[in-house]
Amino acid sequence: MLDVASMSQFLHMTAAMLDVVEQAGGDAGYDFFRYVVTRYEPSDGPQGQIVGLMRSLFGERVLTNSILKSTAVSDAGLTKQTLYEVGERISRA
Repeated sequence: MLDVASMSQFLHMTAAMLDVVEQAGGDAGYDFFRYVVTRYEPSDGPQGQIVGLMRSLFGERVLTNSILKSTAVSDAGLTKQTLYEVGERISRA
């Protein structure tokens, strides 16, 4: 739920910035936004409900494939790196 709250805050911030662009006469369409479910555990019932809520709200903008929860994803988030960077560090060790 914390990740969903974070996404909500990000979308509100983005909407505010796009409003400024539109008020200045720019084209601020955001039809290109897509959402990917990350750190997902399919066997976790509450997570499944949240994903269902996201799909009902955002429809086809939520991508079909999800990124499953793993230590690599957690490590990348903690160290503010991409999965590729974490993978390089692990393979060099």
